[in-house]
Amino acid sequence: MGKSQHTVYKVGGHLYPSRRRRLLQTRSLRSQECRGSTPQKQPPYQHMLAIPQGQPEILQPLAPEVIALLQQYSYQGCKLTGHGIYSPLNGALKSGKGALVQLDEHLIVRLGSNISLTDTNITAPIRKHAADIPVPQPLDMLCLGGKVYAFMNPIEGRYLDKLWPDLSSTDRFSIQDQLDARFENLRSLPLPSKYLGGGNPPQCIDCRMWKRKSCFSLGIADLARNHMLSSSDPCFLRINVLILTHGDLHPRNILAINDEERGGIRITGLIDWEVGGAYPEYWEFVKSLNTVHSIRLGDWPFFLPLKGMGK
Repeated sequence: MGKSQHTVYKVGGHLYPSRRRRLLQTRSLRSQECRGSTPQKQPPYQHMLAIPQGQPEILQPLAPEVIALLQQYSYQGCKLTGHGIYSPLNGALKSGKGALVQLDEHLIVRLGSNISLTDTNITAPIRKHAADIPVPQPLDMLCLGGKVYAFMNPIEGRYLDKLWPDLSSTDRFSIQDQLDARFENLRSLPLPSKYLGGGNPPQCIDCRMWKRKSCFSLGIADLARNHMLSSSDPCFLRINVLILTHGDLHPRNILAINDEERGGIRITGLIDWEVGGAYPEYWEFVKSLNTVHSIRLGDWPFFLPLKGMGK
């Protein structure tokens, strides 16, 4: 038998000459040329939670609140310099609530693996019963590949902690008055369920020292109050009123704009309702003190909406 003009390859019981292989390679190359030889750049937010390895360069000294946060994710004795900052920062980002991406001028998406449904379950009835309380408008939520995508409309304004240092005393008192009115209204709204806390399933969330969750029925609370706790013993704190609560009030969860044409500073949004829900009437005030030391805004505690909190 004479030699064949072309090398023959046997694959899966079938014979394929090298010419066929070359044709397939040529077609593949032309296909790549049509699509473009350079890969398309991914949007920057695709990599915002991925930290590249390398020697970090600290461009500005870390603020005390940043150091305190990173220390929660670092080994004991680990210095937050050089490579020592990589692991704590990576851990903090992985456990964070998510990132915001503005898709267009009318739509934003919040994405992450730790996004709670409590926001939606609380803000929806608030929008229904109290249109004057500026809360986010949830549009849709989906879970894909272990990440949650929450679509919503953007809220006009800047974070109050960015505006606060430049506000006059008049503007600061105006903020306090506006918050008083909003929280007085919030406390009068019907509770979303018969359970303490919020969300679906309902749960109580407390982030002091560390994050804790539990489910607790209002019926159990009534039973404990009426039959298990001694009313004559002052060491037991009685729960007389349960009201709708934000649970995490501080300037980073308040949006505002300085609108001179409409009378100056104006609150445009109350955001981040993850730890909100039905809680005792004193809870709003107690929780508002949690972040006082970590917020370097000087006199902010003196402008807390005490009237709106029932104080």
